[in-house]
Amino acid sequence: MKLENEKLTIESAINGDKKSLEKIIRFLQSDVYNLSVRFLWNPQDAQDATQEILIKIITHLSTFKGNSCLKTWSYKIATNYLINVKKSLAEKHSFSLDEFSTYIKTGLDQTDYNKPDRDILALEVKLSCSTGLLLCLTREQRVAYLLGEVFEVDSREGAFITDSTAENFRKRLSLAREKIRSFMQGHCGLINTDNPCRCNKRINSGLESGRINPKQLNFADKFSEQEVVSQVEELISVATLYKTQPIYDTPEKIVNEIKQLLESGKFPILAELN
Repeated sequence: MKLENEKLTIESAINGDKKSLEKIIRFLQSDVYNLSVRFLWNPQDAQDATQEILIKIITHLSTFKGNSCLKTWSYKIATNYLINVKKSLAEKHSFSLDEFSTYIKTGLDQTDYNKPDRDILALEVKLSCSTGLLLCLTREQRVAYLLGEVFEVDSREGAFITDSTAENFRKRLSLAREKIRSFMQGHCGLINTDNPCRCNKRINSGLESGRINPKQLNFADKFSEQEVVSQVEELISVATLYKTQPIYDTPEKIVNEIKQLLESGKFPILAELN
């Protein structure tokens, strides 16, 4: 998705045009939300973060100098927020790679789960597990991995976004890639068929422990690219596993709440823009 007449739209938004401002919000919301949900794991935390980040973006539009495209600049604001935000509940309970390894090796059922909701719950396990693995990285490594591997930002853009050098960004990305690749090759049955772990065989333990709630899924019922389901068994690399994760639909209430703030006068966003 492109923002037509980006420069003019930004200028109009800075001058108080609400339609231009809403165009910018809608242009950026998906990337901000998808970065947030992969960084924080929990969709509700990601919704809260997305709203905060979008507010920061629109209240600082006047500082945008055009040294990068708007999306790259928005990544800079988003990653700075995420790296410094208070730890989410999921992060507080996250594992080290060694602890996650122990978790993967336990609670693996010998029998398949064969109830009618098998496919959706197996997908929930896959998305929850692969996203949870990212929490085992440091925040800086996680940002580098998401930007470089998932959002395909190059090292020059990565350096700008993370206030680093291209060399340091490449080093963080390389280290994060190796940690993820090594873990997945050694544990995930989707990546290496010699590994015993299968998403379907983790459903029962997930239901028993409460990590999976069929009535309130965290991931599997919140995506817009249905075709990724058919790709699951064809995954041949760690990079493909993360790149074929769905593009999660941004909750519409995020945009609506920001619009209400603009119209209420209680949050002087437009005043700050002028």
